[in-house]
Amino acid sequence: MWELSRAMKDLRPPQDVVTCLHAGDLVIISALNDEELGDAGLSAEIVRSAINGAPFCRPRSRAALAEIWTTSRSGDTAWISLMQPLLPHDPYWRSIVGAHWALYNAYFNEQYLDTGKVGTRANTLLEITDAGATVSDHQVLFTELAESIAAGKLSAFQHGAIFGSMLVAGGVVGFFTAGAGASLVGRAGGWVEGSLENVDDWVSELALRYLLASIIEEHDRKRHLGVAKTIHEEAQAIGRSDPNPRGSKQFRMLMGAYAKMLEGMAPDTADTTQTIPDVVGLRLGDAKAMLRTAGFVTIVQFDAAPPAEGPRSAWSESRWNVRGQWPSPGVACDPSSTIRLAYSRPEERVRQQDMDRRLREGN
Repeated sequence: MWELSRAMKDLRPPQDVVTCLHAGDLVIISALNDEELGDAGLSAEIVRSAINGAPFCRPRSRAALAEIWTTSRSGDTAWISLMQPLLPHDPYWRSIVGAHWALYNAYFNEQYLDTGKVGTRANTLLEITDAGATVSDHQVLFTELAESIAAGKLSAFQHGAIFGSMLVAGGVVGFFTAGAGASLVGRAGGWVEGSLENVDDWVSELALRYLLASIIEEHDRKRHLGVAKTIHEEAQAIGRSDPNPRGSKQFRMLMGAYAKMLEGMAPDTADTTQTIPDVVGLRLGDAKAMLRTAGFVTIVQFDAAPPAEGPRSAWSESRWNVRGQWPSPGVACDPSSTIRLAYSRPEERVRQQDMDRRLREGN
């Protein structure tokens, strides 16, 4: 029962963080009655056996887990003091485990996370991590991110990075007390009330992975870059297996997340060159945004299927798709390099040889 979520696996958390994360999970599921535990495929006996064989913690921590389970299961608040020594020292890891408790639980339906006894336990856990925000507050931010990803908006990752930075050491408090979150609160009330009805498991997973990685970005660039590389590898795997990867929303959103995560990378983790992302098939505006976040700011474009009266303006960039790019995707270039894009409407036929020549020669 100790399987880590994909989002936590990406971060490769240290042992003490894993122990704290699972201890909090025990507190949350201890609020379930026997029938609810059974619905989750668990029982008190299964949990006790799992604690005794927990592979991720030392004997002393294992004893603490057992005591946390026993006291929280009986309704005794002693579990709060028992949790304190298990909390990570670094504020950003506390923020990560707090966000994870608020947004993910592998053992039962998410409807329990902000309601009833389970919601009380989860919110108490957030209090002792100094989160400065409730489970519902976290879900508001998460819902905004996930819904935007589901809608195919690359801007989701810009907002997600902001949300991630807010979640460190109680930053969400200012966001809500200043009124900036009012529109989100009005639109999102948690997973149960249908606010994520257009979001599938893949989107929820990507949203959580991106959000947790955003929390750690300014504090552990190596781990943050590791998540970015993993996401990029997944996009490339889709590119190798999908006959039309550029039309895949998963490919597009993975590449969007990757490009945003590389933005502003510290000099000690960045190369002097950057790999050009594959933007063929994307909307022109999305393609340019992805290139800019990857570090390429000099972009020229031309109409790949001009009518007899001459080339058309691309002022409404959402109407046009990128049909070709130069240099080719995957090439490592200096960020000062000029990137050339050819665009047309998705349904239009282009003269491939002529377009390729213009991309190479720049005329």
